[in-house]
Amino acid sequence: MGRLMAGGALVWAVLLGLGIDRADADRPIEPPQPPVDAQTLDAQTLLKNWEAPLPPERRRPLWPLTPRSPVSLDRARWGSPRLESQLRLYRQYLATHGQPPDLLIVGSSRSLQGIDPTVLARSLSTTLRRPVRVFNFGINGATAQVVRWLLMDLFPPDWLPRVVVWGDGSRAFNSGRIDRTFASIAASEGFRQLAMARARGGHPWSVARWRESPWGRSVNGLPSLTLNSSTYPGAALMPGLMPGWLQRQPPLPLRPEPELDRLGFLADLRRFAPDRYYQQFPKVPGRYDDMYSGFQLAGGVQDRAARQLITFARSRGIRLSFVNLPLSQDYLDPARLTYEREFQTYLAQLRDQGLIVQDWLLRWPDRHDYFADPSHINRYGAAAIALDLAQDAWLRWNLTPIAGRPAPVLNGAPNRENSGRSGPLRPAP
Repeated sequence: MGRLMAGGALVWAVLLGLGIDRADADRPIEPPQPPVDAQTLDAQTLLKNWEAPLPPERRRPLWPLTPRSPVSLDRARWGSPRLESQLRLYRQYLATHGQPPDLLIVGSSRSLQGIDPTVLARSLSTTLRRPVRVFNFGINGATAQVVRWLLMDLFPPDWLPRVVVWGDGSRAFNSGRIDRTFASIAASEGFRQLAMARARGGHPWSVARWRESPWGRSVNGLPSLTLNSSTYPGAALMPGLMPGWLQRQPPLPLRPEPELDRLGFLADLRRFAPDRYYQQFPKVPGRYDDMYSGFQLAGGVQDRAARQLITFARSRGIRLSFVNLPLSQDYLDPARLTYEREFQTYLAQLRDQGLIVQDWLLRWPDRHDYFADPSHINRYGAAAIALDLAQDAWLRWNLTPIAGRPAPVLNGAPNRENSGRSGPLRPAP
């Protein structure tokens, strides 16, 4: 015991010699906090207020234009798991086909699970009597900013399709909400690496690169996968629309995430039953819905992104169409319907700038079985949307080779190809 007391006295003598008080020594030791680098601070600033200008002393490039270490974009993270999955699938698609699809679907989760690319491709192919290829590049939470960045910055020119169908709703254009999806992407390593590559005057990806790579060449040695009712549930929805050449599907190089098919589609099997649904989830009135928080359309950052995308598509000869996807009647209470009518008026302004608009907001007033939840379409509704799109005269005409195009007839009267019209919007009753 005496030795322990002597040892303790010796320890305190050493501590006092180092200038450490007994009270300080009794406090619990806290682990050192890691330093916060400038990139993290900038990303946090962006998330708080994306458009607020930085003070003069912080006005510099968000990321240095010289790499700290060579990181390949092939392994970079993009701040969005769904974007990373879709990017991997789309690059596999390009490696298989050597060219982009004829039609690309973009938008948020509402288009990701709301427009079935396989059903759309089969229906268009049967109608046009030639192969039509479709890919769904929907990303959870995608806004107009995200779609603009995807097509104008991330995709090189040889990744772009002839026709883009943008399926979404008012949330994607609401500049009053914080755009967390775009802020997360902008804070990612992939975004920084892409910005560095673009600053050097080039683009890191191209179809030719992937066709010539060993990874791309190995695709042809893998077994093909025929889509049928056992491998893809949506195949059973389209009896009689499977020509022989459509059944010979391209091979699947790598296994995608379980919930996505290889064309980027999320098949949601749930059926929305209001009575059961609201026993599990609270029914939030529209005036408290975060999707409409600070509702702002014209003049905001999302509006500018949408108008830039329209101009870009026109300059590149890309046919751009927006589909205002349906919402369930149960979801559209008076508060939400007021916002949605304002959005319909806003879409009419974008149509005047050249955007083709399909306003299907109230298409299914009594079809709960077409929805997975109050605001998202299930696989049955996605097939119905695809079938309706395939009957659109504007879409069929723009997917027909120029030599075989008939004079387009929209709303009962011939229209020029670049008229930018799709007929008057049908406002909500």
